[in-house]
Amino acid sequence: DEGMWAFNGDTLALKQHYEDKSSVPLILFDKSCHFHHSAIQGLSQINIASQVICSANSVSAIASLVLAGQGITVVARTSLGQMTILTEDNNPLPFVLPKLPEVIIEMVITANAHPNFGRAQLAEVCENYLKVSSN
Repeated sequence: DEGMWAFNGDTLALKQHYEDKSSVPLILFDKSCHFHHSAIQGLSQINIASQVICSANSVSAIASLVLAGQGITVVARTSLGQMTILTEDNNPLPFVLPKLPEVIIEMVITANAHPNFGRAQLAEVCENYLKVSSN
């Protein structure tokens, strides 16, 4: 799935934060996530300061903070939920955000796992993927 920069859609607040702090506020998955490093390294390579406001290990935690205006994030397209993709057209920042890598999301269920373990999560990922693909 393709990585996307995402925010709450409030371009004026994001622009004001960057002008006041001279850094990009980041809400990211923890350091074990490829997007965590890609976001920081990508901004660093174009000489843009960033500050990790919070690291979390769930999309719902990240989305809550992003939607509350605490920063921007990087998520897989299928995990956007109510967050808004930050594109060249709606980007209020005085630079183009770096391109992000694609990731492969895999779910491995062992023979000893509960028969229903992961089914709901897999169904949700598939449903989100189909919604995004049809748009």
